[in-house]
Amino acid sequence: MVIDLTEYLKELLIAASEDGIINVSDFQSGRYIYAGGKSFPADLNNYDAAEAARYIDAVDLMRKRGLAKMTGKDLYELTSSGFEEGRSLKPREGSATRGTTKIGFVNPNGQVVIRDTGLPGTDHLQRIYQLGCSLCGHVYGSNGSDIHDRKCPKHDGGAKGLTFEN
Repeated sequence: MVIDLTEYLKELLIAASEDGIINVSDFQSGRYIYAGGKSFPADLNNYDAAEAARYIDAVDLMRKRGLAKMTGKDLYELTSSGFEEGRSLKPREGSATRGTTKIGFVNPNGQVVIRDTGLPGTDHLQRIYQLGCSLCGHVYGSNGSDIHDRKCPKHDGGAKGLTFEN
């Protein structure tokens, strides 16, 4: 089974863009990653080894993509492209797109988020979400970054939807 590390990578990049430092620490309870004053996994009381391993894999993926470099045994620093990527992923204050990928979200054009398909989208670090038009019932796929202003492709002149498996 292949696990998509996109969300883990995104979380770490956003947090690390505060100070540029990612620290991997070993404790009796397990391994944790610290970035931007946050702990990953976040729940310190209920350690999840599988989730921790995904965050460790995401750090390794950042290093392989040139977004972070190893500067010590368990210390990583974001590269300039890592800083840029992390800052671009941060939600802006008052942003209309915040929460748009939540199931049940309805945008101003009546398009409803039905589910996250888990499939990779066509934009950088995006996934395909299944949307439905609340006016005509047409169902189609969309990158998460496009949900906030999508229009129905069937009746409202919106862009053709992305394909996905049911």
